[in-house]
Parts: sequence; structure tokens; C-alpha cells
Amino acid sequence: MVMDGDVFLNERGAFILEFNPRFSGGYAFTHYAGGDLTKALIYWLKGESRKADECLNLRIGSKSLKGITMINAKAGGQIASSIYGHTVLNTIL
Repeated sequence: MVMDGDVFLNERGAFILEFNPRFSGGYAFTHYAGGDLTKALIYWLKGESRKADECLNLRIGSKSLKGITMINAKAGGQIASSIYGHTVLNTIL
């Protein structure tokens, strides 16, 4: 099963927001870090578990950063920056 999860870290610890059984927007990071899950799924369906395991060797220490900025779209086609948005840092530990 493919599982996407959101976990927030702060000075008080780690807090799980949600888990969803699906590919997420974060899959590109997993692939970048060495996890070719789509290829592994094909090997598993063919009964080739050893080859599937070879597709999931993540590079420890891989990092990526994604920033999302919200915009305000106004009548008349005007677009302005918003103070809202977030940045996501992914790290393979």
C-alpha cells in the first residue's frame, strides 16, 4: 500500500496530522531520493520481490524544499501576493 502522511515537528515533538492511502505530491521527492515505487510495484505483481527491494534503496540525507505561496485574485484580473503559504522540507533520515 502507498501511504502519504503529514507530520509536524516543533519544540514539543512530532504530531501526525493525517495519513492517506495514495500517491501524493511528495512522491517526486521519494523518487529523487532513490525510491522507484512504480517499478517496485510492477516487480511485486510479477512475484519478483528481490528486484522490487532493489528499487527502494533511499539515499540517506537526501533533501528537498518546496515552497507554496498563495495569491489573491481580484475582480478585473488583478493578482496580488498573499501573506499565506508554507514551505515543506523533506529529508530522508
